[in-house]
Amino acid sequence: MFLDAKNFQRLTFVLFCLFGLLFFINSLAAETALQKKEMSFDRCLLVIAESAKQLSATPEIEEKTDNIRIAKFKMSDGVLFIKCDGVNNQLIVSMDK
Repeated sequence: MFLDAKNFQRLTFVLFCLFGLLFFINSLAAETALQKKEMSFDRCLLVIAESAKQLSATPEIEEKTDNIRIAKFKMSDGVLFIKCDGVNNQLIVSMDK
C-alpha cells in the first residue's frame, strides 16, 4: 500500500497535528515546581510530617531511601509533592494537576 503525494501530505499534516496536540497536553499536565530550598534531610522530613498535620492528610510515600523521600498528598485541585533530597540537601515542593 503506497501513498500518492496528496495522501502522503495529508498523512504528514495529520501526524504533525497529533504530535502538536500531544505536546500541548503534556505541557499542561507537567509538574510545576513551587519551591526549592536548601535544607537538611532530617529537617525536610519534619516538613513532610508537619505538612501532613496541617493538611490533615496522610501522604503516600512515592520513594523512600536513605537519602531521598518523596511524599505525595492528593488535594482537591491536584497532587502536592514534597521531595527531600539528602544528597543535595534540598526540599522541593511541586504540584501536578
